[in-house]
Amino acid sequence: MGDVTTELELGAQTRARAEIAGDVPAVEKLLKDTAMAVQAEAPGFTGSAAAHFYDALGAWLKAGATIPVALAAYAAKLGQTDAAVAASQARSAEAYRRAHSRLGPR
Repeated sequence: MGDVTTELELGAQTRARAEIAGDVPAVEKLLKDTAMAVQAEAPGFTGSAAAHFYDALGAWLKAGATIPVALAAYAAKLGQTDAAVAASQARSAEAYRRAHSRLGPR
């Protein structure tokens, strides 16, 4: 348990943001390819069961279309986390320097 840390590594969230943001186009393509593949096979399916299947799949694909937007928003928040932590650490370091200088050398 000694190797567990709760500290944020500055820059790690920014790297994660870039990785996630880079994957968004691939997720979008996968969703579009899935929809196109199902649409290509649609003429072979008929009847009420097929209609229900297409309704359900359409709802899933509509919901799935929000995934790239959510990933992009999450990536942005990761970058903001790095910026906020860096700013907080800078303020803390400055407050420490001011307090240390007021106390003088010991």
